[in-house]
Amino acid sequence: MMETKIKEVAKQALEKLPEDEAVEVLGFIHYLQWRREETDQSWFWTAEWQKCYREAKEDLAEDRFLNFDDVEDLLAELKN
Repeated sequence: MMETKIKEVAKQALEKLPEDEAVEVLGFIHYLQWRREETDQSWFWTAEWQKCYREAKEDLAEDRFLNFDDVEDLLAELKN
């Protein structure tokens, strides 16, 4: 099977890389996994996410949110 051969070749190539380059490869693999998950947005239509989405919309409509001018202000608020 072609897929198995490709994975074996990739494993062999990964084993030959220095540790820091292997870390970069792993980061790219994580990116590819994330991108695949992001294109499938079926998670958004689950009951849990729809409940959270409705709550967030209600919070926005009722002005139950904070605005921050920069990240430092946001982090300061989170520490309180």
